[in-house]
Amino acid sequence: MDIKLWYSQTMEKWRWSLMDSNQPFDQHTGEREDFHDAMGDITKTVEYILDERRKGGMVHPEWADGFVGK
Repeated sequence: MDIKLWYSQTMEKWRWSLMDSNQPFDQHTGEREDFHDAMGDITKTVEYILDERRKGGMVHPEWADGFVGK
């Protein structure tokens, strides 16, 4: 997974994006004013993605072959 986190001075918010090069159409993004809230959102998103992969319940199941059980 590729996680990018940056602070937008214009918006005065922490912004983030999460993407997996093996799943180019599955991207998650978010923004929060508080750094710790942004990190919490990233943590919850990663945990959700990993749980879905383990269960085989991904949005695009055909992409799950290389990830299930890992």
